[in-house]
Amino acid sequence: MSSLDVAIRPLKIQPDDPRHKEDLRALIQHELAGRLDGSDITRKPTATELSEAVQLLLDKSEGVFVYLARLLDGLKAKRRWTLKDLRDFPQGLNATYTAFMERLPSSSDSTRFAETDLSRLLSVLLAVQEPPTLELLTAAWNANEELPAVDGGTAGVRPVAERFKPTFAALEVNKLLDQLGSLYSVHDERVVVFHKSFHDFLESHKLEFGQANKFWVDPVQGHTLLAAVTAQLMASPDAARAAWPSSALPSKTGSMDMQLSPQPHVYKWLIPYSLKYGPSHLVELQLSGQLPAAGPLLGTLVQNYAFLAAAFSSGNGHDLIRALSRLRRSPSDSSIPGIVMDALRWMLLRQPDLFKAGISEEQVLVSCLCCPLGTLVFEKAKKVYVNALELLGRPCWTPRHVLGASTSWPACQIVLSGHSSYVTSVAWSPDGRQLASGSGDMTLRVWDAASGACVATLEEHSDTVESVAWSPDGRQLASGSLDMTLRVWDAASGACVATLEGHSDIVQSVAWSPDGRQLASGSGDGTLRVWDAASGACVATLEGHSIIMMSVAWSPDGRQLASGSGEMTLRVWDAASGACVETLEGHSDSVISVAWSPDGRQLASGSGEMTLRVWDAASGACVATLEVHSGDVQSVAWSPDGRQLASRGGDATLSVWDAASGACVATLEGHSNMVTSVAWSPDNRQLASGSWDETLRVWDAASGACVATLEGHSSGVSSVAWSPDGRQLASGSWDNTLRVWDAASGACVATLEGHSDVVQSVAWSPDGRQLASGSWDETLRVWDAASGACVATLEGHSKSVSSVAWSPDGRQLASGSGNMTLRVWDAASGACVATLEGHSGDVQSVAWSPDGRQLASGSSDKTLRVWDAASGACVATLEGHSNIVTSVAWSPDGRQLASGSWDKTLRVWDAASGACVATLKDPY
Repeated sequence: MSSLDVAIRPLKIQPDDPRHKEDLRALIQHELAGRLDGSDITRKPTATELSEAVQLLLDKSEGVFVYLARLLDGLKAKRRWTLKDLRDFPQGLNATYTAFMERLPSSSDSTRFAETDLSRLLSVLLAVQEPPTLELLTAAWNANEELPAVDGGTAGVRPVAERFKPTFAALEVNKLLDQLGSLYSVHDERVVVFHKSFHDFLESHKLEFGQANKFWVDPVQGHTLLAAVTAQLMASPDAARAAWPSSALPSKTGSMDMQLSPQPHVYKWLIPYSLKYGPSHLVELQLSGQLPAAGPLLGTLVQNYAFLAAAFSSGNGHDLIRALSRLRRSPSDSSIPGIVMDALRWMLLRQPDLFKAGISEEQVLVSCLCCPLGTLVFEKAKKVYVNALELLGRPCWTPRHVLGASTSWPACQIVLSGHSSYVTSVAWSPDGRQLASGSGDMTLRVWDAASGACVATLEEHSDTVESVAWSPDGRQLASGSLDMTLRVWDAASGACVATLEGHSDIVQSVAWSPDGRQLASGSGDGTLRVWDAASGACVATLEGHSIIMMSVAWSPDGRQLASGSGEMTLRVWDAASGACVETLEGHSDSVISVAWSPDGRQLASGSGEMTLRVWDAASGACVATLEVHSGDVQSVAWSPDGRQLASRGGDATLSVWDAASGACVATLEGHSNMVTSVAWSPDNRQLASGSWDETLRVWDAASGACVATLEGHSSGVSSVAWSPDGRQLASGSWDNTLRVWDAASGACVATLEGHSDVVQSVAWSPDGRQLASGSWDETLRVWDAASGACVATLEGHSKSVSSVAWSPDGRQLASGSGNMTLRVWDAASGACVATLEGHSGDVQSVAWSPDGRQLASGSSDKTLRVWDAASGACVATLEGHSNIVTSVAWSPDGRQLASGSWDKTLRVWDAASGACVATLKDPY
């Protein structure tokens, strides 16, 4: 079946429907006017005869509009018609097509129709994935059905000669199209079928009443011929130069060394189609099981770096992934070469780097060499790399294990790239075919889950999209935003069909009722609202929480709602009456996430107190408290069978829990000494940690696996930071150096030397072009990230610099020092523009507020201070810790501050009032 199968099928018009009956009668009467004779041809038809003719045509159409349209068009072929003539019209659309085919010259001889040139042409028209050009149609019709053979071990193909000379073949195809008359036409140089129903007819083995269709056409033949075009292009050096001129890797027995030279002018039409759809035809043949050569040719294709580079560069990478993904339906098929599925894993993971204009064959090879050691993709690329160096006469270094390199594919299946800011929410469509995401870039994106392609970008919100949810039938999406609105979107068109207004603060969470008739939203105004999904009207406002609503979820039967709040409680509500039926207390910090078990008997909640709790939904009793995290529990979700819970904590751990026992079944371990620094990658897919064991480790956030151990420092690692694009890591160490690491390979790409003492802190500029470091040598240094050169040394502190931070706009730097001061520096000139005094102990940590208007600092004097960045005035002193304050961080919205201390607690503070709103005790 081709991609044209999404076209409109024959449209049933139901002529007996009162809404259509009179319109159809009027249409037929208009077309018959002046053309119908009475029983006596010397007179006009009577009203009864005209009514009988109209009903006759309606009956023969069998309710199929395209038949009626074709019939009415056919009435223009003669000036006069009688009732007898109309009765001779075929009954139904299939009979019309049969009668037409029987009149064709190609069908009149004794040759079986399936063996005719016309059947061959129609098989291509059935299989082709878009209306073909005459050149493509001719090339496929003229191709040999014997697919080119694969050269053993060379990832190449041997071409097969064409059936006829190209000029003769083009004449024959035009003759065949002429025979088909009005069933096909040429528009914009492409051959277009009159209606998809004709292809339905050709693909039907049986017609009405079990009658065999003698004009049945096998689309597999068409897939074979179109695949042959792609395979022969892969074998042609002329095509290689026309399609992928970047192909420059020398080869002993390369895929382009066999000679076949179709006419160069046809490349304009054949190459774009082959790059986009050639793999799809090979996959169709593989799945049909009718052509053993399809599997090996697919193996050849995914090893042809020139073809892949051309496909990626021309924007067809996602089409290639979609095609190969269909092979997952047959995981046990031994005829599919292992490298095909291995290549699919590689493309899914690396598509942000691969699917870009101008990518070369060499760059594709390099990407393969970055795959896990031992994978088939890596091993093939290694052989090509070694062969190329030998032919060029260069020293041949065989790729071997590198420090921290993985030996197997990571748990992460696919990387979806496109948002220009952080991703706040993600949700699967009910059928599992699509994903929706919300982002700080104020958009929603809809993604094809198989290929990773972004199929729609939904833009209407005026601020961060905090939450996104699919309707149960998958036809609509709902989103909540910092702009205080909910929006409902049509999933097919991407149109915003409703804007729901009523909340007076951010919409933090949104959820559909199980029947899809209602929406629930939780807001920073402390209320839940229930909305009618059809009208957009607010049908209930549920009040009871006193501060921000963090999460909302419907029970599986739709009778109850659960909500989590910043006031440290969960509430269960009766969805019909809006009454609060249960308040669940036990958490000692904000309830950030809440979820029902699939059977509706239990609730799970995650909190800022570092715990998950499981509650009996009927009694409200807490039946389990899961404690492992040493930081906030940010998210919680049930497995589909309700047996497990997963949570992600702000302490840089990922934990998997057994819901029945409350046991933690997975955590991240590996360092041999104290962990000093932890940082998330910008895409949230990895964690980096630094330790006194002199190493950095990179962790897969999904599986918990350590994917790389970065060794090079000769003393403890004191600080670690990701570059804004996530491609590099920077680390500071007690060995007085900074190191920059390639996050993908684990290689140390630069060692920055200049400090004369411990590098205590390191930070990337917001644009990723510079690094700043603070040292015990009492200086800050600014480094060019590309060259590693030190471009500025900032002096002024009289003791060690313990902390450094860039302002959000990258124009200023702030530093904290052992001399009890903060300093603010102009990043361009290096001038100190402000000295902030007030602490009575070392300044251990400094952080800018997200809007850049304030600074926060933590000190060994056991306090935090908040400073006005413009004036340098201390606007608040936060007291409560009983020991040194080692770390301070702002919440993303700038409303709260978090601090860590040697008193083994974290404290959360209201930034406006300075009040301590929560104390989190480390369970360790």
